[in-house]
Amino acid sequence: MQLSQSRNIRFITALSFTAIILLYLLIRAFNTEFISDETAAYWYYVYRGWFWGDQVVWDAANHPLNSFIGYHLYNQVGDVPGILRMGSIVSFLLYAFAIYQFTGLLNRKRLQIFAFIALLSIPYMLEYFAYLRGYGLSMGFYMCSLWFLYRYANTFKLLHLVLTYVFSFIALSANLTLLNSLILIISAVGLIHLSHFKTLKWWQHAAFIFGTLILARITWPLIAFALKLKASGALYYSSLDGIWDMTGKSLSKYIFFTDNDLLMFGFLLVFILVLFQLWKAFSNNGWKSFLKMSNTWIAYLFFGNLVAVLLMAFLMKVNYPEDRTGMYFVPLFFLLVFHLMQKVKQSDWLLLAFPISLVLHLSIHSSVFTPEERLTTAFYQNVKAKLEPGDVVSIYKTMFANWHYQESHQNKMVHFPHTSMRQGNEADVFLTRGEVQKIDTLRNPWINDYVLIAHEPNSDHFAYKRKYKRKEQLLFQKDSSLLQGNGEFLELLNQPAIFSKAGSDVKLKFQFFLRIDEIRQSTDFVVVTLDEKGQIVRYLPMALELNYQSKALSKQFDFSVMLDNLTPDEKGIKVYLWSRKIGVQHLVKQLHIKVVEEGEKMKKQ
Repeated sequence: MQLSQSRNIRFITALSFTAIILLYLLIRAFNTEFISDETAAYWYYVYRGWFWGDQVVWDAANHPLNSFIGYHLYNQVGDVPGILRMGSIVSFLLYAFAIYQFTGLLNRKRLQIFAFIALLSIPYMLEYFAYLRGYGLSMGFYMCSLWFLYRYANTFKLLHLVLTYVFSFIALSANLTLLNSLILIISAVGLIHLSHFKTLKWWQHAAFIFGTLILARITWPLIAFALKLKASGALYYSSLDGIWDMTGKSLSKYIFFTDNDLLMFGFLLVFILVLFQLWKAFSNNGWKSFLKMSNTWIAYLFFGNLVAVLLMAFLMKVNYPEDRTGMYFVPLFFLLVFHLMQKVKQSDWLLLAFPISLVLHLSIHSSVFTPEERLTTAFYQNVKAKLEPGDVVSIYKTMFANWHYQESHQNKMVHFPHTSMRQGNEADVFLTRGEVQKIDTLRNPWINDYVLIAHEPNSDHFAYKRKYKRKEQLLFQKDSSLLQGNGEFLELLNQPAIFSKAGSDVKLKFQFFLRIDEIRQSTDFVVVTLDEKGQIVRYLPMALELNYQSKALSKQFDFSVMLDNLTPDEKGIKVYLWSRKIGVQHLVKQLHIKVVEEGEKMKKQ
């Protein structure tokens, strides 16, 4: 009776805490704006549906399962971030299930409860269970695959083998960094069969071989995809500066909120204690019993991945996993620690630090990890309200996609921000992040020509606007009543010899009405500068669909583009519309183009 009561208390506590966290994740999912990685995943893969095949954009933002789920949810409900993040939300329930099962194997009820709560209280991980990304999405399937691996080692049931392979494959499709884990899991099942070669029936061995061949076959496209990502240079995140500096410190920073080097010695001590515990268990129980222990397989995945990461960095020059790309180490590490805590009574209370940390970092407007990569709607609207038609906007690169996403939900558009410009006198308005703003203030006296117009404390974003206008000298002007076409290109301007002064800043002012009837049509507004031979020197594409997603274009445009610091080679200019799909009708009316050279600042009127 007492044991049954204890189980009920644990189950009710776990269920209640899971429900609370789930509610928090839902609130976050529907109330926080996209971070820049989510926006990239949205534009490249969810909105267009180009997440597989020849037309795919080779970028690490493409987590195939996340893109697949997001694309189909988008087709059903449209652009609703909370709905598009539902894949990660559901994965959290799988994660909670697996953690509940693993912590239930600990030897004290209080430790079971506190350990479960601790692993569901890490803010950095929870945030990814409410993002349109593959990292959180993969964790639920990954931990479930490990749980069913442990169950298979104890039961040899075909269902557990199938679930091990199915969950591990799905986890890999959500997060390609789990490829090493998949190989380790397949090897683990092989080891189980070798150690029980005589006791298992022939059909069980046959099922293992057949299942492994099927898994290898369906996994190969994902492996090929990962190799293409590496070959394209898309796996640029992190570096080879050392596993402690890149993996250990980054994870410590977001879990313990410090990356002090003393932590490294603490981790090494844990590793030594875990290995000693495993050796002792193997010595006391023998090989077959050793393979039935959950701690065996947790340690196998943890240390196996650690060795794999080191080998891949040394042999293949693959960067060490950092923060989110190393997330899979976190639950494995803490499950090992929990097993050590079984030997130390009253150590359970230390785990309360995790829910306390969660309470201190609860937020539906910001995040523990990269808060600077979220452009809030309030900040955007504040800046937008202070922009004038024709203002040139310079923007920090991680704000770029988010700016366009915000623009696509507004009626008054459009400002195409530059990211390649110097943040200096050539921009009418520039947006930047806090750490960049501090450097600018110290090193660049031109900032005195600007006034702060907006600041967002959660993301630490700043927006500045020029105090004074600059003098303008007209270089060229074109007016056209009507231009239309259905080819790949529609030329708006072609002026081969217009610039003669190197180092100057030239502003192009555009006013026109554009109509494109086909929705989700990838059309770019392109400005290029040309040398004396007509070869391209500078190329500035502006994706119109980023501002009018899922709509037929029928809008009046009024915006400017800056060509800052002209080089001696830049002599002419060409402006055109470029459509990826031939046959789409383009109609441009009331086209007015002015090309002006900007000079010294004017006195305030």
